[in-house]
Amino acid sequence: MPKIINSSARLRNFVKEFGEDIFSCDNAVLFCKVCGIKVSAEKKYNIQQHIARGKHIQQFNIRNQQEKPKSQVLVTDETTDVEERYIANVIIGTLEVDNPGKIFLLNSEVLEKANHSTISKLFDRSIFILWPEGVLHDNILLFNGESRKNFTTPYRINLFKNLAPGIPLPPEPIITRWSTWLNAVNYYCEHFLHIKNVILQLGSDDALAFKHAKQLVENPEIEANLIYIKSNFGFLANEITRLETSGMLLSESVCCIEKVKQQIKQASGKTGETKKLDDVLNKNSGFKILTIISNILSGQKERNFLKI
Repeated sequence: MPKIINSSARLRNFVKEFGEDIFSCDNAVLFCKVCGIKVSAEKKYNIQQHIARGKHIQQFNIRNQQEKPKSQVLVTDETTDVEERYIANVIIGTLEVDNPGKIFLLNSEVLEKANHSTISKLFDRSIFILWPEGVLHDNILLFNGESRKNFTTPYRINLFKNLAPGIPLPPEPIITRWSTWLNAVNYYCEHFLHIKNVILQLGSDDALAFKHAKQLVENPEIEANLIYIKSNFGFLANEITRLETSGMLLSESVCCIEKVKQQIKQASGKTGETKKLDDVLNKNSGFKILTIISNILSGQKERNFLKI
């Protein structure tokens, strides 16, 4: 009888040596679990050669990445139901490298009140649902417990509507758009007393930002500054919006800027100085050219035409 090289005992020794998580065997075949193929076990060198191949290493890394515990992101979202109860939902998602992670609803509870204290307790209860045998804190890379900002939690919305009926909720300025900040100043100036009343009614367990807001609204200089800005510069928001309008004539745009310059010069106090605005426009050669072209199109005499 021919000699059987791949005896079952020899194969089992190879499995034990190279790892049961890598290889398995029956009585005659050595099988690579990583690559999903049969591997020659005639010599130990054949196995070493197989695990050194790029394809095996690549598949091994992919499997390890898939088996590695995924990092989690938890987000809380507060809302109200038809019965005006405060409902908090905890959403969990996985953070993936090469593709979007999966998202699931982990927990949903009725809260007596929506604030950082109740949300923190909800978070603790929720992670024990996910890991009842022990919380894997290192796997939680992101927790967003302020999914709604400022007045936009259900509790604060209801409080605002009760204390300031008929007044719209505060605007949310966009960092890169100056007009939204000026509109916010106009809003807080017009409704300062109502906003102050709402902020002072918020409980001591509300967000840290509101504790700071309470200190600000009780500062008498804040209201005075709002009045000054609105009175002298509140018009800028509308002028910026006009300049952003598509289809506006060149002459209208130039006139708009000249109007802004004149109104700022009329502002009271040193803040109204137009030096910075003048410096910016004087350094802007493109604006000078546009002004000359606008004057020509409007039928005005322009001595600097040849300098374009």
